[in-house]
Amino acid sequence: MDVRFDTRRVLVDLDDGRTLGAPLSWASRAAELPASQQRRWVLVDHGRGVNWPALGQEEPEGALSLWIIEQDRLYEGALGVLQRAGWDAAALSARDRELVALWRLEADVYNGGFLQFLGNWGQQDLAIARDAAGLIGAQRTHRAVISLQELLGPLIEREDVTSIDDVHRLIAAAAPSDPAARFEELEAELTEAMEQELVRCVVTAYGPAPSEA
Repeated sequence: MDVRFDTRRVLVDLDDGRTLGAPLSWASRAAELPASQQRRWVLVDHGRGVNWPALGQEEPEGALSLWIIEQDRLYEGALGVLQRAGWDAAALSARDRELVALWRLEADVYNGGFLQFLGNWGQQDLAIARDAAGLIGAQRTHRAVISLQELLGPLIEREDVTSIDDVHRLIAAAAPSDPAARFEELEAELTEAMEQELVRCVVTAYGPAPSEA
């Protein structure tokens, strides 16, 4: 219904009465426009993104995506519950536990890769994120995680592997015929799957996110 800017955030007023916000950095170019041009926003075809004609080329998902804003709010809510539980993930509801595991998967894969996620959070969070992806309909993400698990399983079980660094070493040294040589390909498949489907599946399954106003 409306898109507004304050000194810290861009705020989106929705037709269901909610208001969701994101940091100005999420719409930094639009934040620099004169107020008259900021008000001239347009919806993308599916209605879940916003473009500003004054910025030039329009993006199919929007220069500002409501899918991403709402997913971020859902993740923030679950992480807040985790913090209030003294960081004891076992104390969370199944819903919040799944959201935390999916956030950890996304954050680590994007920032450091699949092995960073596995090293930080272990097999339990991996299983929760994998199963949650399947339950909410993110089937490509689900299959990609399973493929990576099947590839890494034999490496992790080797007697000479005592840390994630050892797994990195074995992957780097893998011959082209070695299944481990497919790791980067499978990791790229996971990243692409998350980008294309996971955000929508998270919002559809766990939303709506609570209003900020």
